[in-house]
Amino acid sequence: MGKAISASLRLEIINARQKEKLSYRSLAERFKVNYNTVRRLILLHQQKGKLALSPNYSNCGRPINSNAEKAYRLVRLIRYFYPQWGVPYILMRIEITFPNLDLQSIRHYQRRLKKDFYRHKVAASTIPIEPVFNDLLLPHDEWQIDAKEQIKLASGTRTCYLNVTDKKTNALLKAKTFPPRMD
Repeated sequence: MGKAISASLRLEIINARQKEKLSYRSLAERFKVNYNTVRRLILLHQQKGKLALSPNYSNCGRPINSNAEKAYRLVRLIRYFYPQWGVPYILMRIEITFPNLDLQSIRHYQRRLKKDFYRHKVAASTIPIEPVFNDLLLPHDEWQIDAKEQIKLASGTRTCYLNVTDKKTNALLKAKTFPPRMD
C-alpha cells in the first residue's frame, strides 16, 4: 500500500529537481521514494504549480456505489423510527425484506450512524408530560397512612395503631388502635 509523502518532502524533491537538475532516478534514490512517485510529483508540479505540494486524499477509502448508499439511507431511516433497535437487528430485517439489496458489514453502518449522529443531531419527538405539582393545592388532596407496631404502653401492654394524616395541613384525620395479633 502506498505511503503519503509529506508536503515538506515534496518541496525538497521539487527544489532539488529545479536547482540541481537531477534525474528522476537520482531523486528517487536520494530521498528513498519510488521512481514513479517522483516522476508523477514533478509532472504534477509542472501542471498545477504549488497545488501539487498538498497531498490529495480524494482517492482514499472504500468507494461507495449508489446501491450501498441507498442501503445506508434505509438503515438510517429505520434507526430513526426505531432508535431502540440495534444495527445487527436492522440488517437482519432488511435482508429478510430485501434479499437482493447489497449490504455492507455491521460495523460499517455502526460507524456511519455514529458519525452522522454527531453531525446531524435530530431532536427526538417528545410526548408532552402532564405537569407534576410538588406543592399540594388543597387539604385532602393527599393523605399519608402510617402504621406503628408493637408499641409498649406505660401499663406494660403492647399495642399497634394506624394513623391517617392530611399531607397539606398535617392534621390527624383518624387514629385506630388495636392489640397485636399472635401469629
